[in-house]
Amino acid sequence: MKIRNGFVSNSSTSSFHIYGICLEEGEQVADRIKENATDDMKELLLTKNNAAAAKSSYRNVFDDFASYMDSFEEDSYELWYEIGCAANLSVNSPEYYGTYIGIDPSKIGDDETGREFKTRVENIIKSLLGSDTKGFGWHEEAWRDG
Repeated sequence: MKIRNGFVSNSSTSSFHIYGICLEEGEQVADRIKENATDDMKELLLTKNNAAAAKSSYRNVFDDFASYMDSFEEDSYELWYEIGCAANLSVNSPEYYGTYIGIDPSKIGDDETGREFKTRVENIIKSLLGSDTKGFGWHEEAWRDG
């Protein structure tokens, strides 16, 4: 039996399956993260960026979280890519469909229950977007290009 892991793509179809949320297209996520991210999440993102910047000539080191967030300007794709890598989140932004943020169920720990997995995902996302974040659930989407 074959088990699909994570994002699947070929020349005509793309799909994903996550537990998390879907943000509306055009939502000002950078401002929301600047206002709501926990101190631990701010430190994680800044530390991971600065560690990568020390090894790369195309990245900048930042002294504070606000400057780091401002560096993305209006590039929400790059912002979510960076956050996804740092916080171990799957981020999918299909054109005209909003932004899906969460974790693939294949990432459930061997000793982790379904409830513990959902709580872990919710805590990570809430540490970015604020404790009032709602709309968590399973998201499975597929698109045919052609």
